[in-house]
Amino acid sequence: MAQSGQESVVIAGFDSRHRAERMLVSLGRGFRETARKGGATAVVISGNTDGSLRLTQSRVC
Repeated sequence: MAQSGQESVVIAGFDSRHRAERMLVSLGRGFRETARKGGATAVVISGNTDGSLRLTQSRVC
């Protein structure tokens, strides 16, 4: 777990949004509690068929 004042960014590629969401679930309860309190943000970036990107806040947090 990161110490106060530290920030982390995780970039990973998945073949589906569902698998990306499952990775966020694997971060654990502590991360989800921090995210709900506003101390962290989890987002999923997915590609649309037209080549554009869609950014959505994760549903697991």
